[in-house]
Amino acid sequence: MDYNRFIDELASDSSAPGGGSASAMAGIIAVSLTSMVAGLTLNKKGYESVSGIMNDIINETGQIRNRLEGLMKEDTDAFLKLMAAMKMPKGTQDEKDARKIEVERSMKGAIMTPWRIASHCHRIMRIGAMLLREGNSNAITDAGASMKIARAAIESSLLNVKINISYIKDEKFKNEERLKMKLFLEDVESIYSKGMQVLDDALGGP
Repeated sequence: MDYNRFIDELASDSSAPGGGSASAMAGIIAVSLTSMVAGLTLNKKGYESVSGIMNDIINETGQIRNRLEGLMKEDTDAFLKLMAAMKMPKGTQDEKDARKIEVERSMKGAIMTPWRIASHCHRIMRIGAMLLREGNSNAITDAGASMKIARAAIESSLLNVKINISYIKDEKFKNEERLKMKLFLEDVESIYSKGMQVLDDALGGP
């Protein structure tokens, strides 16, 4: 992944890549921090009992990073597919019907990628919360930062879910997605608040 090129493309007047891909990149930064904290804990004096866990974290975070890199492109591809559907001809009723079906299908498809990004970042938050408790205390603020960045990545990626839902005609699907998002974000806030309490206690207060 050429991150400099991605940033240049993100800063351009092109509509893709956009917020979804940027959210995935934020997730990569967050997961890289968790890997760093685990590395700073692995085989260090006083942390011998968690060396196996830290090694597992390093392996898992490497996998998450690779998946998020793939999702950066996947999000752009989903957006371009949606734009192609929007540009389908609508001169005849048959063309209008075909366009309507494809736009709806593409809208639903465009929701899946941000959900995958959010899911990986949810896992990053859980890892960060564990590192706040078990990781090298000298890197506790890095673990806290990973949680904050992952939380922001979740919230920003789900903005794409919210906007696409608003255009979808399938009411049952919309209601299911909204409930799913509500429950998911409640869990995110629970993980975050507990993690920040551990961090504040370690730092001597908020």
